[in-house]
Amino acid sequence: MATEFLGLVAFGAFHWKVSGTDVNFQWLQQLGGFFSQLTAEEAAQKERIQKNTATLRVSNYILFSHIFVHLAAWKTMWVVVGFVHSPQLTTGALMVIHLGLYMQHLLVVNRYIQPTSRQVRVLSAVVYLAYAAGYFLATALQDGPPFPNRAVTISEKYLLATRFFLVMAFIDTELSVVCQFFFSLTILGTSWYHGKELGYVQVTEECEIYGCLLAFVLIIDVMMRARVQACLQSADAEWMVSSFRRVLRGVCDCEFLLDHNLKIQGNPECLQHMLMSDEKLQGWSLLSSWPTNRTPSGNLWRCQPGRPRTSRAQRMCRRHPASASPSPPGPRRGHRWPRGQRTSSMWWSRSPWESRTTCPWA
Repeated sequence: MATEFLGLVAFGAFHWKVSGTDVNFQWLQQLGGFFSQLTAEEAAQKERIQKNTATLRVSNYILFSHIFVHLAAWKTMWVVVGFVHSPQLTTGALMVIHLGLYMQHLLVVNRYIQPTSRQVRVLSAVVYLAYAAGYFLATALQDGPPFPNRAVTISEKYLLATRFFLVMAFIDTELSVVCQFFFSLTILGTSWYHGKELGYVQVTEECEIYGCLLAFVLIIDVMMRARVQACLQSADAEWMVSSFRRVLRGVCDCEFLLDHNLKIQGNPECLQHMLMSDEKLQGWSLLSSWPTNRTPSGNLWRCQPGRPRTSRAQRMCRRHPASASPSPPGPRRGHRWPRGQRTSSMWWSRSPWESRTTCPWA
């Protein structure tokens, strides 16, 4: 016994050393908020996560109704057929429960009921109570103790699968703690009602199932909250990048100025001098700003006004031989034209070997 205990301790120490850094109990504090005082920023973030988680629960419940309405219709049909063949009070009550569940899912699917986050909890609690009552009535229809022989395995597996399915459908820790506890009490009470002694083994098994269900819903809830938090952080990052791009575009377009501390300033008068206005172009002679340049063969490349700046524009340039009268010299390489002489109403054809930076309208 001592050897086994030492082996377990050694294995536990090895596991903690290898993967102990992944164990973080802070999520328990964030989930409950009982062990630590949250700051204003953390409280706002927690409230935002809870709000989005509640919205996600509403979407999950609507999806659950879309899926479960077909199963509820199938079960209701068989219960109605059973009631027609053997009309009893128990069968009639079971039929009413299944009809109520079917109508509830049908109203949600057809959007006659658009539940909020609080209404979703109420509707989920109704589903839990209906299943617990249905289990009690279904066992009452049998002769003798509930699930006597082979049916015990099938019925217990079906009941356990139903409870896990309800946990996954609603993903609500507070609701599951109360409703699953009531479900466990219903199972134990049904066994006691039918004359079966409640031994230590049965109570222990039911407690184990209840604990496993709570651990399962807690893990799913934490994973869903972590997913919501990651989505919110990603959305915040995208919004920050988009805002920075808008600010940077505004700075480059001189829509607003920055000071030495990179703070946005107002719209001063100097901004109007930095930007090109239509008043500065009034009365400007465009012919005086048409540049010319000679090729090594002595020909001139001349621009044609009123043409768009496209890839076909250079092929449409007219090539003229050198005239007797010399033309004014073109801009030298690296020449920068004044800002007021730049215009986008015409394009300038240049030789292929000329750098693009020498074009005054590039």
